[in-house]
Amino acid sequence: MNFKKIFVDKSIKRVIADEEKIETILKEMGKYSEEDELNCGTCGYDTCREKAQAIFEGKADSKICLPYMRNKSESLTNVIFEYSPNVIFLLNKELKVLEFNPSAERIFKIGARDIKGKPISMIIDDSDFCDVLMEKENIFAKKIVYSDYNVVLLQNILYLKDQEVLLVIMSNITKEEKQNKELIKVKKNAADAAQNVIDKQMRVAQEIASLLGETTAETKATLTRLKKIALAEDGDIT
Repeated sequence: MNFKKIFVDKSIKRVIADEEKIETILKEMGKYSEEDELNCGTCGYDTCREKAQAIFEGKADSKICLPYMRNKSESLTNVIFEYSPNVIFLLNKELKVLEFNPSAERIFKIGARDIKGKPISMIIDDSDFCDVLMEKENIFAKKIVYSDYNVVLLQNILYLKDQEVLLVIMSNITKEEKQNKELIKVKKNAADAAQNVIDKQMRVAQEIASLLGETTAETKATLTRLKKIALAEDGDIT
């Protein structure tokens, strides 16, 4: 019996990424220094560098990284908070300011560092915030006029139960309110102008009617007199 067997090497030869490529992949994962390489193992690899090598070999995805996704989410949240045109701030149970975005600084003319840790009542009335905190009922799209700041804001107050904080989002509708007032003024002026024309036309019609009445009466009197003259006998024209 022939027990001879030929074995062929079918192992897959791994291509090991050089240091430059590993560093590039790590940066794609949001890891710019050794401190960023947490080696948490949640992705299934013992170290971040092992994960980078797996990505290089096409066995893994750079986005499947818990710290990366968390940082990206927080980064996006920060961008929204910083650049939103809406007023956004957070209040704790004592109605003291925890966060205060740049739009809030512009509207209420105070820096975040000057209002953080202090009661919101320092700059605006806090009665609505107290109501939401007590009743745990959110307020949506309530129009508030802040005459001290010359603004009209559409106010939303949300109670976040788990964090026990109030999230306040306000939209600036000052421009729209001004336009609405101007539109109402234009409509009123147009209505007044139309009424003036109607009144003038009525006066003219009444004057014409009055003149026609007088003329008709005079004409009737004259024709009656002419009739009497035509029918008069013996020269009697009285």
